[in-house]
Amino acid sequence: MRKKSRRSRGRAGVEIPSALKAVALIVLALAVVALCYLAIQHGRGNASAATSARPTTSGSAAPADPSAQATTDSPPAQVEPAASNLSSATQILVATGEDSAYRAIAGSCPDGGSSIGVTDDGGATWTSFDVGASLGIGAIQSVTPGGTGYASLIGQNLQDCASASAGQTYSSGNDWEAASRVLSTTWYMEPTNPQALVAPGGIAVEAPCALGRLTGGTEDSVAGICTDGRVVLSSDAGSSWLQSESIAGVDAIALTDSGLVVTAVGQPQCADGVAIQNLDSSLALTAETCAPAGASAAGQTSVSAAPDGTLWLLSGENVLRSSDSGTTWE
Repeated sequence: MRKKSRRSRGRAGVEIPSALKAVALIVLALAVVALCYLAIQHGRGNASAATSARPTTSGSAAPADPSAQATTDSPPAQVEPAASNLSSATQILVATGEDSAYRAIAGSCPDGGSSIGVTDDGGATWTSFDVGASLGIGAIQSVTPGGTGYASLIGQNLQDCASASAGQTYSSGNDWEAASRVLSTTWYMEPTNPQALVAPGGIAVEAPCALGRLTGGTEDSVAGICTDGRVVLSSDAGSSWLQSESIAGVDAIALTDSGLVVTAVGQPQCADGVAIQNLDSSLALTAETCAPAGASAAGQTSVSAAPDGTLWLLSGENVLRSSDSGTTWE
């Protein structure tokens, strides 16, 4: 009896060769490898998408846009300070009456040269007092008259030029004495920061700009000229400020009952004199005239309104007065 063969056969009874089995196994292995590769790549793609969707924080991820990266890495633009159009004041005039006034020669710090003079004949003659040598004060920035015979001045302390120093007179300028208390009774600029003001009472006030001129009327009213030529005015002790456009050649400023008066030098419409501009309380120009004071260099004019309304102008060594707000001069 013949024995049946035990060779493997397929489902249909067909025998599968060994070589074919090997090929099938290889194909199957390659398919598994391909599927694994695709799965890994898909996982990386999801992770990348999750990372890009996450919000970035400062200093972490770089912006996707190269131009944005360049903008971020670029240093901030440097803002150049406005050029100063205002020369330092060399003299200050403060009128006290129709014929009387003080004139300060500002001087400097630490070189000194500061003096204060007084006239009672309309500026024909002056009696001077050397405050630099006597009081140790230089670079005078303001003179403030008070009651009968009284006046005060503020400048820089010649010992350090970084602090303010003050003097006062009770004899209409014939004698002066050091008086630190003045620093808490009137407006002035801090010597090292012309935007930092001190109001009566010793209250610190910030001006809207670096100032080159300052004039105080009352505890609440103060005006000044910015170094870029703008005029500024406050009627609430520096809580708020009005500002004008820059005025060409502006040189000096004074408060009046109706607003402000400023001088301007080097103006073509007033080549042989000093331009006088009247501004109202909103800093709008109301009148402009030409005072026949001779051409003056910047920093050498000063203007002041006396209590009786007489307007005084100092231009170099020339003194003019007007009783009609600057329309005519003598």
